[in-house]
Amino acid sequence: MKKILGLTVVCLCFSVCFAENTYQIQIVNAEESFRKGNFSKTIEIYESLIQIEKVNNPYIYYNLSNTYYRNGNLGKAILNIEKALRLAPRDIEIRNNAEYLNTVAGQVRRKSFPDIFLRYFSLNEITAASTVIVILFLTAGSLFIIKRKLILKKATAVSVVF
Repeated sequence: MKKILGLTVVCLCFSVCFAENTYQIQIVNAEESFRKGNFSKTIEIYESLIQIEKVNNPYIYYNLSNTYYRNGNLGKAILNIEKALRLAPRDIEIRNNAEYLNTVAGQVRRKSFPDIFLRYFSLNEITAASTVIVILFLTAGSLFIIKRKLILKKATAVSVVF
């Protein structure tokens, strides 16, 4: 039984390593196609990484945006650079490309609250922080109801204000 379990673990490790290797090979092929000027093949590779492989990497969207721009499709270039910007809001290169593409398109990005907030925090960080705050609030609320002690009343009041 231990041998079967060990063999299963080894096979899973090799399959994960092989999948990562395949992913890297596709990236290298896309970069080579881009250098050669074969933008349609580059778009096809990056789109397959996103659609089939379910890769959610900001630099894939960044490269796809650059490829669409070079291919003359400004709309899809802006769409993909915005996706990259949502995944990596603090990356200066992605931010500069987004501003450039919006300038080329004649659009002015409005500075709304979510855009300013997302400049400093990624969506994953916002989600994690929100989850922690909700869990702390629910824990303090349930302890308040159960114990009804003065310290818990203060902790609940502070968490509500926060």
